[in-house]
Amino acid sequence: MKKVLFLFAAMLLVMTGANAQRTYVLAVGVAHYKDSANNLNHSDQDAIRMQKLMNQHYRDVTVMTSSYATHDGIMDRLRKICKQSKSKDRIVFYFSGHGFSRGIVGYDTFILFDELIRELQKAKAGTKICMIDACKSGAIVSQEGGTATWSSLAADTNTVFVLACRGEELSAESPVVGAGLFTNALLKALRGLADENQDKSITMEEMFRYVYGDVVKHSKGKQHPQLIATKRMRNSAFLSW
Repeated sequence: MKKVLFLFAAMLLVMTGANAQRTYVLAVGVAHYKDSANNLNHSDQDAIRMQKLMNQHYRDVTVMTSSYATHDGIMDRLRKICKQSKSKDRIVFYFSGHGFSRGIVGYDTFILFDELIRELQKAKAGTKICMIDACKSGAIVSQEGGTATWSSLAADTNTVFVLACRGEELSAESPVVGAGLFTNALLKALRGLADENQDKSITMEEMFRYVYGDVVKHSKGKQHPQLIATKRMRNSAFLSW
């Protein structure tokens, strides 16, 4: 009888684990480009720092840097994550590197915002969070000639975009902290500084308020992060401990 109960308990644990929420993180940083004239200083380390922080909370964390972060490599990995995600899961995509008004720049070529959004929208994951530390990343809300307009983004109530700057602004790196201003603020926020009410849980809204204030302060008003999210998603917890 005891053996039967033990086997039943083991099966229950397996079933519970299979249905539990999982968070898949893909952290990408490109500091060294195929065209070395475009090299940056800290973007690869930005992604590695994000990976280390996420590893403290989640087990499904992948990092891709520089020559490994090609257009096809990034999109293939994101596609696999999207396909294996389930309705209770979350996907977090983080990027640090060059950006332009219609997308980001992998090691070898462009990745359009449209491409990223199409893959994320295919995922069954109930929550999708996209954090981009790149110049002109805020242009995602108003780009011309693409399908990723404000109206289409707002219609996807399960997706959150946390962007380093407005559409016409640059996203600065800081030699003092050895990181992008946005990423440095993001890491500080997620280490606990954004927990305003000290309930050991950081909502998207709390995280963004901290990041916005820190970046505006250290950029001397030249860089303004952007948050695209519904009220429900703004109030949802990003990290809890």
